[in-house]
Amino acid sequence: MGILEKILGKEKTETKKESKKANDDATREKMRTPAPVKTSVFDKVRSQKEQSAKKAPKVKAERASQKAAQKSAQKTAQKTVKRR
Repeated sequence: MGILEKILGKEKTETKKESKKANDDATREKMRTPAPVKTSVFDKVRSQKEQSAKKAPKVKAERASQKAAQKSAQKTAQKTVKRR
């Protein structure tokens, strides 16, 4: 019986060590991953401004291309009028 108790006792301590190791690993993982930071109103406004600033060059380019298309259409219309 003493041998079985030693064997069983070792198994118990090993499982305790394993569970403690698992808990330690879980706490380490929690420490590694930062908690989501609460965003303030200022940060939200700043991010919205940054997004709108990114959109601005696209809008400007679209407007410029539209104006160029209008000018070219006007020039072709003027040329056709002059030819008549």
